Amino acid sequence: MGASQMLSSGAGEPVADCVVDSMVCSHCGLDLPLSMFYAYRNAYLSRCKKCHGLAQKTCRMCAGVFEGKSNQSFCSTACRRASRPQTFKFCAHCKKLFGPVSHLSTRYCSTACKCDGQRKDQPKPRQRPTHQARAAQSAIARAIKDGKIRRPDVCSECEKAGRIEAAHHDYGAPFDVRWLCRSCHAKWDWSQPKGGTLGTLWRRNSSNPITTSAVNAAI
Repeated sequence: MGASQMLSSGAGEPVADCVVDSMVCSHCGLDLPLSMFYAYRNAYLSRCKKCHGLAQKTCRMCAGVFEGKSNQSFCSTACRRASRPQTFKFCAHCKKLFGPVSHLSTRYCSTACKCDGQRKDQPKPRQRPTHQARAAQSAIARAIKDGKIRRPDVCSECEKAGRIEAAHHDYGAPFDVRWLCRSCHAKWDWSQPKGGTLGTLWRRNSSNPITTSAVNAAI
């Protein structure tokens, strides 16, 4: 049915124009404005937008008959959820089996496990050299700069060339060193700690460090 309709006399000549601003839906029977209908070429479809595409369908889950769109396969949300495969998972925190889960991204069985599992651990203490270690390193650096000590070209442990560092036996004797590459220096310090570093925890919004010894004493 068009948006406008021409009225004519018995002789076939138009006598007046009648503007139609509503239509009756052929499916639901409601008298609705033309904006509720889809336009096709120079006319409007007989069904309103709400009833467009509706048909009698059979639910894939309960086999019940319902009226739905072409892309609907279930009569209700309950049938759609029941058709999904049941998935059970192990909690990422307590390792307990739970389910069925509503989303595959679920990792925790409860809010308590989620809070415990996402709680951040205490940050690892930062290592900074002690005053004695810093003084010994500065003494070696000044001696190399003044030409009193020559830095070797190869590591005394693995005999590889590269960045050679002065590894102290004792920071109280700053010139008693081994000339090692960075890798051998790190391995030696891990196997035989010299006490040249101190673990610190930095206060938030403060430049003053808290030593790990102070934290242990407070505990």
